Amino acid sequence: MDVTSIPYQRLYTQRIEGEHFQSAEETVEWMGAVQAQDYKMALWAIGLRTPGSTISEVEQAIFEKKIIRTWIMRHTIHFVSIQDVSWMIELSSESMINKHLGHVEKNTGLTVHQLNQAKEILYLALKKQQQLTRPEIRTVLENADIDTSNQRLYHILWYAAQSGMIFIGPMKGKQQTFLLIEDWMPKGNLLSQEKALKKLAIRYVTSHGPATVHDFAWWAGLTIAKAKKGMQLADNELFTESRNKKEYWLPIDRQVIKSEKVLNLTLLPSLDEYLIGYKDRTDVFSAEVYSKIDPQKSGFFFPLIENGQVVGSWKPVHQAASIDLTIQLVPTIFISKNRLKQAAEHYCYFFKKSLGVLTVETIL
Repeated sequence: MDVTSIPYQRLYTQRIEGEHFQSAEETVEWMGAVQAQDYKMALWAIGLRTPGSTISEVEQAIFEKKIIRTWIMRHTIHFVSIQDVSWMIELSSESMINKHLGHVEKNTGLTVHQLNQAKEILYLALKKQQQLTRPEIRTVLENADIDTSNQRLYHILWYAAQSGMIFIGPMKGKQQTFLLIEDWMPKGNLLSQEKALKKLAIRYVTSHGPATVHDFAWWAGLTIAKAKKGMQLADNELFTESRNKKEYWLPIDRQVIKSEKVLNLTLLPSLDEYLIGYKDRTDVFSAEVYSKIDPQKSGFFFPLIENGQVVGSWKPVHQAASIDLTIQLVPTIFISKNRLKQAAEHYCYFFKKSLGVLTVETIL
């Protein structure tokens, strides 16, 4: 595999190959943000980039508030380092709220006044209780005559989080908990908008490059103009290369990539940063393969990558002590059952379970 190829380089910058960190918090800080709507799969996204780790170790980092889940950009949930949450929210908060308020009011009837009223009630309740589950928050708001039906509670929580007031805490059984950022956020000076934008551009390119300005804009939820400004502010630490008639940004101080042949085989979570972190995914995922793996174009599938390219999909079924896995390969791809088993066992090890039935199929 050509070490200068985009898939090969992204395997290294994303820490799927090459050097790795020893802890979940180091991995999350490196990535900048890890998309995390699906809690269990987001844990695996961190685990596969932190070899040898288990679900318990990642959840311990969450319990200790070293990494947190919150709405921080793109109107979706991410894992971020507690060290980064303040400046990231400060950078994105105003634009994200302004962008989505109209949608929220149109679909739920919630006005800015009602959202602020709900936020104030939630703040007082959390100051008193320190931690509340989603059902407990629903009860608090309903008792204050705030309607939480029809996704209103979701948007109230999003607004409070995107405003920088709350974050999603450790799980309590099967329930999400919510805490106040001010009770856990490290004290420090906020960055100016320019410094924050520069820092985010460097963090993104370092962990996701090679990547384009459009990729960065998509990932961070920025306008193209603002994304370009971020790259330009960071041009003393980043540089560009022209490939396939596109301009890609890379870090000047990048990891040395070895030239030996890589035989990477990885079970990626759905919506993993390796795909969702880019506006244009054709460098690692051909249109032909995409049409077979996700014909409905839903975006919700589990990619199997070999040497940086998507070559199939997989699906886990968790039992009490084991995990059954079904792997589907595109017709042009052959991968030995032994290699597939090794990749499957890596996934099972993270969840501290044994591999159950492994089924390998060809996508028709």
